[in-house]
Amino acid sequence: MINIYKANLLRNIKNVCYLGGLLIALVVTFTVSSKAMVPIFLEKYEPAQCMLFVSVAMVLFFSIYIPVYTSTEYSDGILKNRIIAGHSQKDCFIAAVLSNMTIVTIMTLVYVLAGVIAGAGVGSVIVNVISILFALLGYTVFITALSFTGKKMIRNTVYGMVIFFLSFNLMLIGNAALAFSKGTAFEIFRILYNITPVGQWFANTAFADSYANPGAFIQILISAVIAALSILFTILKVSKRDITN
Repeated sequence: MINIYKANLLRNIKNVCYLGGLLIALVVTFTVSSKAMVPIFLEKYEPAQCMLFVSVAMVLFFSIYIPVYTSTEYSDGILKNRIIAGHSQKDCFIAAVLSNMTIVTIMTLVYVLAGVIAGAGVGSVIVNVISILFALLGYTVFITALSFTGKKMIRNTVYGMVIFFLSFNLMLIGNAALAFSKGTAFEIFRILYNITPVGQWFANTAFADSYANPGAFIQILISAVIAALSILFTILKVSKRDITN
């Protein structure tokens, strides 16, 4: 599995789309965080809050990139060759998860570096950044699982886009639900609100009401549960299929 992980990571690092994503993350985060060029609605916010706002772009990027990249393991015959060589689908999946989590972490570090260079005062929002990173990692595991169990690139990519925009709309609906609920209903809606990566992103920005954020520990726990369930169900599913024929 380690060799598969290394091979996947190398393919990602050499991927033009991923390298382009890193460059965009660096340039856009620096530009917005330094307030060299920001939308009007961000002008009144501190640089650190501007930096947090642009992090949602990474959710969108990986909603497209991971399904496309993972699907090439089928279309290019990579997964089939690995199975024939004696590797299990479980090992291939875990290696895919780990390599995708690594590239997400690398992009997040580039994003943070850009904020530091721009003088955004990252230290004041480091807890929020960590929460967003774990939200991204949990989402990465989920979207990798979804793409690994499918075989069609276009279908997987559409799924990724639909999930992103659905998450965005659920976040908007969730804001209204939280504003008009109390007690147990409020707590349930707050957990549901933070299940999606977009919900966690928004809850960590200055745009959200403070009550939308249940705290870093709860957010990280939610992300961990999503990742664990995604891995479990995918392993159970791929152990029963045959792709060598």
